[in-house]
Amino acid sequence: MLAAGPSQAESGIVRKLLDEEAGFQNNDGYFEYHHARYMYVLDTCRAMNADPNAVVLDIGPSYLTEILMSLYNNVHVLALDLPKLREEWTTQPLNIGGKQKFVAGFVPFNLNDAQTTRTIQTETRFDLIVMAEVIEHLYTAPELVLSALMGLMKPGGLLVCQTPNAAALHKRLKLLAGVNPYERIRVDHTNPGHYREYTRDELIAIGKRIGLEPARHEYKDYFGFNGGALRTLAQCLTKASGFVMPSLLRGQTIVYRRPA
Repeated sequence: MLAAGPSQAESGIVRKLLDEEAGFQNNDGYFEYHHARYMYVLDTCRAMNADPNAVVLDIGPSYLTEILMSLYNNVHVLALDLPKLREEWTTQPLNIGGKQKFVAGFVPFNLNDAQTTRTIQTETRFDLIVMAEVIEHLYTAPELVLSALMGLMKPGGLLVCQTPNAAALHKRLKLLAGVNPYERIRVDHTNPGHYREYTRDELIAIGKRIGLEPARHEYKDYFGFNGGALRTLAQCLTKASGFVMPSLLRGQTIVYRRPA
């Protein structure tokens, strides 16, 4: 017997919830909020591997992909295997520094599938993998995800993993006030928000558990300001706290190295 589909009333409720989330998650000011973070990723990549011919994989094509293409000539992207997404990133040239450029390759893979497969189908091996603000959006154990990505790294290759700091000051203050600092899982399964955020010690332990060496870690508040006056005040306090205790800052970036 086939299961009945959602009733008209149920569909209306879901549609209403999705519309509400779309309003909360609009992209107004998104680039400005993240611009300093993009530049930080670029500077980190340059410091770790400045070779313009390095083979690079950017996980989740975005504005950052274009910024990486200003430094590297061989940038591939890993993304969900969606025809529209593949077409957008493989057939349309990008204007990089006044020149028309294409990404070097498209690797189709859902990182949550690392639960059931350890192999990502591509013959290319990478000098540098960039995973910026991605790991916190995954419901799969990070050891499985990073292990699958490690299989794509050349010996001595690097993986730049950028993610929010789970123990940032503003989150601690919210907990003290009895407020949960972590958002609920969203209704829109294609953009579910943060499933899990991590601390520095957790990130180091996760990498070591699968054989990735921590080559570098830094706390940094490279986010802009958004929200109302109270939220902005909390963000300012968090930034200021970093001068005394960097581990209270909002962001962190760890660089893993695959042993040669």
